Amino acid sequence: MKCRACGERFAANHLLSGMGGQESPGTFLSIAAVLFAAGGAVPLLGAPYYWLVLPWLPAAFVLVQCFVATIDCSNVPCPKCGCPHGIWPWSR
Repeated sequence: MKCRACGERFAANHLLSGMGGQESPGTFLSIAAVLFAAGGAVPLLGAPYYWLVLPWLPAAFVLVQCFVATIDCSNVPCPKCGCPHGIWPWSR
């Protein structure tokens, strides 16, 4: 992320990083997008349609984690100037 006030670049999860910390929401959104794309490619490979569900179940779980991380990282302050910033699901 980039601070609107001072221009400092920082991670969306800089307050949560460390032992047992959480990833930023953009990481989860990227993983979910790859899993959803894999679920869409399964019928193209000639697999039966019940295989279509297998990649989408973890993708849905990861998408829920994206929104949990968005709530956890909400109103994160800039480490340099302390200006609060809103978080979007694609923020890293």
